[in-house]
Amino acid sequence: MSIHILLCLKSKETLSDNEHCVLKMFEKQEFITRKEVEKTLAVSQAMAVRVLRQLSDKNLIRVMGRGKNTRYSLVNFFNLHNNIKIIYMP
Repeated sequence: MSIHILLCLKSKETLSDNEHCVLKMFEKQEFITRKEVEKTLAVSQAMAVRVLRQLSDKNLIRVMGRGKNTRYSLVNFFNLHNNIKIIYMP
């Protein structure tokens, strides 16, 4: 079973196309890496970092680890039972 949630952003905040694409990556996997973002978006390392930082600044994803071991996951909006997956739906 899946729950689809809509993310409420501050009135002046919007998501770029790249940010939408990154959030959609979480539909298929729980964690993503910068390298995966680079490949999916076909962007440079600097651009991938920028997009991930923007999503983190908007409190939509969280950063885990440092350096080569850095992974990203969706922010856990609710403390839900393990068999329910929260995914972003634009």
